[in-house]
This record gives sequence, structure tokens and C-alpha cells, in this order.
Amino acid sequence: MKRWLLFLLIWSSEAMPASLEGYGSCEAKFFSLPQTGKIKEEAYSTVVLRDGVPVFSADNAIIKTLNFNTTVFILQARDDQFQVQEIRENAPHLGWVAREDLLCAKKPLKSSNGFPMRFYPLGKAYHNYRGITCKRCPELSPARDYFVFEKRNGRYLLGTRPRIRPKTTGLIGWVDSKNGHIWNTVYSLRPKGKRFCAYRNRRDTRHCIPIQRRIPVLAAIRDDFYQVLLPSSHNEGYVRVSPDVQLDVLVTSRQLRKYEYIFQKLADKAIPSDRNFRRNFVNALKASLEYAIKKPLQLNSSETLETILKRSGKLPIRTSSPLFRYRLKDLLRVPDSELRRLHQWLGYVAEFLRIIQKEQAPVIYDKRWQKISPDKFSLSHSSFGEIKIEAEGDVGYGKENERGAYWIPQEFLP
Repeated sequence: MKRWLLFLLIWSSEAMPASLEGYGSCEAKFFSLPQTGKIKEEAYSTVVLRDGVPVFSADNAIIKTLNFNTTVFILQARDDQFQVQEIRENAPHLGWVAREDLLCAKKPLKSSNGFPMRFYPLGKAYHNYRGITCKRCPELSPARDYFVFEKRNGRYLLGTRPRIRPKTTGLIGWVDSKNGHIWNTVYSLRPKGKRFCAYRNRRDTRHCIPIQRRIPVLAAIRDDFYQVLLPSSHNEGYVRVSPDVQLDVLVTSRQLRKYEYIFQKLADKAIPSDRNFRRNFVNALKASLEYAIKKPLQLNSSETLETILKRSGKLPIRTSSPLFRYRLKDLLRVPDSELRRLHQWLGYVAEFLRIIQKEQAPVIYDKRWQKISPDKFSLSHSSFGEIKIEAEGDVGYGKENERGAYWIPQEFLP
């Protein structure tokens, strides 16, 4: 148990830059906006990042100021400025605004888990419109989380929605980064029954804090405890690994489609009755994984597939995976019975993940999935309680008509 808990600290779905400072503002190079000249994309909207932003004339005299959360169109560029216009019909040109004072990002910054960065307020946290420390400003609700659209000078720009649109940005203001936590794993805990216990200190488990809903996992630490964010206050707490607690993994629609591709390749190329079943199975698995993680795999590698996949961060996998615990070269030598068992198990997992994508969430566990256990192909309903695959909804990445991401019990991943 202790060994696989450490994997929570390792898994990351995308390589991240060392610093996200300024990644949401129009200064960022990857927005592909020109240094000079007209903006090719018609009606490119952007949002003012703070109160009191100066608007300059053609000869750089200040002619007015703009307030936080004002949406404007950018028309053309010159060096470190954009010419902007109000978003109403036949509106006059306002003047020139510094790129660093405008938000070009339409989606939140990406956290180290590959998902939109989320901020959980810790106790009393105040937001403001000027990017300064403020204790007389409106207080954030400690009962919810917020999306992070920009990071600057130790502060986060927060919003309530995963996408910015011209008329409904959802931006609420800036908050000191020390006044909360960033969730950067892909894991959460929920009760299998009605509740489970959390503790403020893992060395003192006499005082139970009852938890009745899903809470984010920050990390797993020694002594079989998860480090979590407690509801309402978002203080750190600890939850002991127990039969009352379900560990879920957040998986995107895109990742599910990658798994669907892998399973389909195995089904097409590896037929158990074929004489070359073993070689076909390994070749199909190797080729499909290379496609999924965009990196070549070596047949004689000394690393397990689990190690390789965790390092790539492209696919979430279950802890102690029955298949990915092997090296590719091991699969050329395992007994025939083991290889056929793995092939059958992957078929069950594939069917389960396909249903997740096709049916409206939540998908409720039922007796059809008693064959999913990787060890004995048996699974009692009581061992997981009520199994629900809950849709997270629009998480700000991928196509808007997709159901974003799903919380899946980690035991049901390959």
C-alpha cells in the first residue's frame, strides 16, 4: 500500500514551465499576436487586468484609464502596446494599452497535473482589482474553488468559470498566493458509504472530522495517509487509507479516446487463437503506446511500462497496474495463461471505459462489472459501495461540446 501511495506525488499529465508568471497576459509570445501592424483575427477580445490601466494616445500621452474586467477588442500592435476598442457597435478607438495590462488567455493556466489551475482559499482570503495586498477588500468564499488565469508578483488572478467570453468573463480579482492552495494532483477522495473521517493531524486520530463529499488530494505521505484539503476552510488535513475511502482519478475525454485506440489495436492485431498471438500482442501494445505518448519505446528497455507512462504524463494509469508493471521484453516470456488473462482483462476495461463516454454521467456501477478485477475477475458490489463515474464538466480544455473530464475509481483504469 505504501509503495503505490507514493505514485500520487510522481504523476503529472504535462510537462510544465518552471514559472507561469505572465503566461496569461498579452505579453506572452505564444498568443501569436504581431509585434506591429493590424491584428489578422477579426474582433480579438481581451480583458483589462487591473484598475487604473492607462490608455495612451498615438504620441504616448495618457488620455484616460480603464478599470479591471473591462473587455475590449484589440485592433493593431506597436511594440509593447495594443490599440483597443470598446466591444459595442461603431465604438471609437480608445487608444493604446500596454500588453502586460491585458489578459489574452481565454482559458485558465495549466497546472502541473495538466488540468486548469485551481485555487482553494485558505481561511480568510481577500480579492481585489489592483493586484495589491488588501485586507478591506471582498472576501473569497472558502466553500468553493476558483480558476487561475494569471500569476504575477506572488498573486493569482481568479475567475469562477473555465472559459472567458467577452460578455461573461467570470473574473473576480487578484488574491495573494499564500492565502490558499493550488490543487496539482489528479486525485480526490470520496466516501464509499455515507462518510469517512479526516484528521487535522495524522498523529492524533481521536478527533474525527466527518467528510460526506469529494475532497481534493494534495499528496500521499508516509504511514498510509493522504494529505487533503478539508471542506469549507480548505485547511490541510489527513485521511487514513481505509475501506471507507474511495480514491478517484480525473481523466479527460481525450485520454479516454487514447485508451480506446490502444484497446482497438490490441483487439484487431492480437487474436488469442492465432499462432503468433504473443508477438502480435506485444507489437500492437508497443505501437499503440508510442502513438499515445508520442515517444518511441525500446523492446529491450529495462524500465517497466508503468515507469515510462508515468514519466510521459500522457495517460493516467491505475496503481500497481496488472499490465503496465511489466517491461515489454517480459511480455515475450510470461506464461501463455498470464498473457491471455491480461488480454481478457483489457477487454473488460475497454468495454467499461467506452460506456463512460457514451452514457450520461453519472454511470452507476452494476453487476456487469464484476469481471473487471485484474486478479480474479470477480468484484463484489459491497467492495466498492456505489460506484459512480461523475462528469467534471467543462474543464476549459478540449472542444466545448465534450464532457471535459470524469472522476473514475482508480481500480477501473488499465
